[in-house]
Amino acid sequence: PITISFYDDSRVGGSTGCNRFFASFEIVSYNSFDVGFLGTTKMLCREEGVMDQEEEVLRLLTMRRFIYKIVNGNINKSGDDNENEEISIELHLYEPTVTYEGEEVEGDIVARFSKVYDAQAENDSIQSTSTSSSASAETTTTFAAITNSSSNQDTRETFPLSETSWKATEIAYAVSSTSIPTNSTVPSFESSALYLKPVLNDFPIILIFSGTNSISGHSGCNGYGGEVTPMEPSKFHVGMLLMTLMYCMEDGVMAQEGAYSSLLSEATILYELIDMGGDALDELIFKDPLTAKVLARFNRISDSNDAGTDGDKYEDTDRTLRRSTARSVRHSEMSKNFERYLSEGSVQKNGGMFNSYQTSPIFQGYGTHYATIWVGTPPQRKTVIVDTGSHFTAFPCKGCLDCGEEHHTDKYFDPDASSTFRALTCGECHDAKCLGKRCIFSQVYTEGSSWHAYESVDRVFLSGRELSAVMDPINAAFTSDFLFGCQTKETGLFVTQLADGIMGMSAHPSTLPRAMYDKGKLEHNMFSMCFKRELHVSKQGVVAGFITIGGIDSRVDLTPMVYARNVAKSGWFTVFVKGVYVRANGGQSVRPDHRNQKLQRVTVDLFEFNSGKGVIVDSGTTDTYLHKSVAEPFDEVWREVTGRSYSHNPVKISKKDLLLLPTVLIQLAAYDSTPDPLSHKLETTPGLIGEIDPTSPQDILLAIPATHYMEYSPSRGTYTPRIYFTESQGGVIGSNAMQGHNVLFDWENKRVGFAESTCEYQENNPQTEEEVSMLVDCKLGAPSLSISCSDSVELSKCDKESNADVTLSGT
Repeated sequence: PITISFYDDSRVGGSTGCNRFFASFEIVSYNSFDVGFLGTTKMLCREEGVMDQEEEVLRLLTMRRFIYKIVNGNINKSGDDNENEEISIELHLYEPTVTYEGEEVEGDIVARFSKVYDAQAENDSIQSTSTSSSASAETTTTFAAITNSSSNQDTRETFPLSETSWKATEIAYAVSSTSIPTNSTVPSFESSALYLKPVLNDFPIILIFSGTNSISGHSGCNGYGGEVTPMEPSKFHVGMLLMTLMYCMEDGVMAQEGAYSSLLSEATILYELIDMGGDALDELIFKDPLTAKVLARFNRISDSNDAGTDGDKYEDTDRTLRRSTARSVRHSEMSKNFERYLSEGSVQKNGGMFNSYQTSPIFQGYGTHYATIWVGTPPQRKTVIVDTGSHFTAFPCKGCLDCGEEHHTDKYFDPDASSTFRALTCGECHDAKCLGKRCIFSQVYTEGSSWHAYESVDRVFLSGRELSAVMDPINAAFTSDFLFGCQTKETGLFVTQLADGIMGMSAHPSTLPRAMYDKGKLEHNMFSMCFKRELHVSKQGVVAGFITIGGIDSRVDLTPMVYARNVAKSGWFTVFVKGVYVRANGGQSVRPDHRNQKLQRVTVDLFEFNSGKGVIVDSGTTDTYLHKSVAEPFDEVWREVTGRSYSHNPVKISKKDLLLLPTVLIQLAAYDSTPDPLSHKLETTPGLIGEIDPTSPQDILLAIPATHYMEYSPSRGTYTPRIYFTESQGGVIGSNAMQGHNVLFDWENKRVGFAESTCEYQENNPQTEEEVSMLVDCKLGAPSLSISCSDSVELSKCDKESNADVTLSGT
């Protein structure tokens, strides 16, 4: 049977008929709720149709919003004299749909549940009434209903490990049989095996069960915490572990931590609790539920023994990690099998070029990058900042007062010149209020700029700035009716910026990629951007990268694309930062150039670093802003590496010295923490953290070299660091960190991809390979500066020479 239970601590759990699942849920409104990441146990059930049924359940529930209704059904009578009457309660789940006015209402029904009153029913939870037999079936999948789950509650209340603390004596290591110590007992017929090894005396492993749903403790080097789900008989399941990220240099400590976290994280544990009697300490044994092999042994920490030492020693770690559990650990990672279910159709987990996508150039602006869109019939050219930190697209229209037309690349948009333009009326407003028969809305930005606009719809496509784009049949195929803001007022930087307006590219229904996807213009709900930095700007446009709508253009990538998890449910592309590193002697790539480029880890409080809205990837923010708690530990490491404090004071240095400044690297939680052995190899794939963090080898490393985070001022000949540690909550990975990377924003698969790239825009060449091979002359692209004149000479001569007419030579 399929069962589901809602608990009053914002957790949902149940059974798929084979495995148990568990996730967080959040009440959104009076009739809707969100379900977070699902974690599952990983048994295989061989009965016909069971795994197909499980696939349906997981596909239905994970990372979704539901609108629900509680419905009274028939009156059920029991007993010979029909004395006992119960009204069957049904829970109906609907797919949300958005009305033209922007209101979420119920769409198609996706599941139906009926409450079970029989306390002896399966898990006192939900029983299945019917399921669809095929993942591709068009019929509605219907499941049975929910109960109060008292049986599961009893299981949790009687969990014998609740509120106990333990100190490990032995843990299992996985090794090849050829490297097993001679004093270990391992069956000789196994090519790979587990062997038990004593825990290091000076680096004890502590395990604390807090209540019935969380664990915490210390692995010998780092603190950890996670969610635990009691199971019957004598089993429990542990979700994803969160750990601090210190590195311990002593021999064997990190290997011990890796072995311990591997056996505990996202694992189902069979346990045996042994009462030793008398004054002897109780013993706890962990075993593999399939093979019954011993995985670890623990002694209980009693009040008379270790409670005053080890127990108190890790009390702060326990408190900190337990506090984070409700916020972070409940979003348990999905099993590898379930992630495979999410990879449908032609979506490739390793990226690649997709069947329907459109690549267009990106241009250098004042600290930002902008793209060109064509709006109306006939099309009028508009340039817009590409901003993954914003939802809406807007630009000045005719009549906009003091909106900086003299600073922008193009004249104001003229609605009267477009036969397809339409301003929305009050009955059609989306994210706006009706004022004066128009749908008026506005935006205010962190740095103080703002604009006001009215909602409008017209034909829009993305392309280059040349007029020939209007006649390109490819662009015609991607043209869509799109809602944008006709600006009537601008303030701040919007007035003086080079681009006409702004194009929001966040994970929001109002963005152009989402609109194109919804209208069937794109096969996949994703886009990618690749930035480089040019040293000059022009109203004629200086190409500084490219944007690909609907997929990835990987023709100029230098490394494979690796994927970080997008942990936000909606709104912005949000990554989970797990570490910050400083690498001595620079290096432009995530992979060091030589042995002198040593890596130093910065101490990071994960929960403060990722608090609030989290850490977003924001192409519209020029610089990178990280949590203020990192400022002091970062400065300590910086001083250790460079011999001076980290500051934002401008400095005069040569290009040679610039290249020797440290490279800053940021560790991001992996999209796929259980790697496919046939995909990326940890040892050879740039961008994967690998052995730097053996507990999370699939995590992503994003390199920010000094040439990206040091902003150059040609007029002053100075460089200024542009990584700030000022945020009270979360942070922003800005465009200077994105620079030199092809960054995939994949809302369809909830991930953000990074590949190092030249970011050179490649025009789509209609010629065949045979025609290209017959060409003799090369065609040069538009000239651009890769290094300024002043940056190629030694300016220190100017400080030494009093003669103002001294001649400097450079390249």
